[in-house]
Amino acid sequence: MKNLRASLIAVLLPLAIICCSDTTFVFQVQDSVSGKWVWDATVRLQDRTLVSYYQSDAGPVPQKISHLKPGRWTAEFSAPGYETIKLPVTLRRGRNRLINPVRMTGLEIPGLQAFSNLESFDRGDLLVQLRPVDAAGRAILNHPCIDLWIG
Repeated sequence: MKNLRASLIAVLLPLAIICCSDTTFVFQVQDSVSGKWVWDATVRLQDRTLVSYYQSDAGPVPQKISHLKPGRWTAEFSAPGYETIKLPVTLRRGRNRLINPVRMTGLEIPGLQAFSNLESFDRGDLLVQLRPVDAAGRAILNHPCIDLWIG
């Protein structure tokens, strides 16, 4: 009887863990230029959608989608002003994690009408900051980092 109980536990316990464990997908999304978080990033996987706005002054934080089905799927990462990324993923039961962050490339600054320049002097040097503004003259605060070359 004792051996039967031990055998049942040895067989049923792993099955219970496998059957009842949640399948999750853990990842980070970052701007490819600044390495910072991406405002209004949307991630779609299976029937789940995760939208993230502000994350942290320290940079991107891990995000998690849970209650997924194992198998081969496509995760879609998008955000206003960024190129959409479709990434094939294979999910196994339990915790699945992308080792490298998903690096999103900015294409445009949504709503950009012009740049406002702010000038200041620092130890004899002229410093100029270019800030994007919309049609109403308001600063656009959350936007992709765009490589800019002035030559």
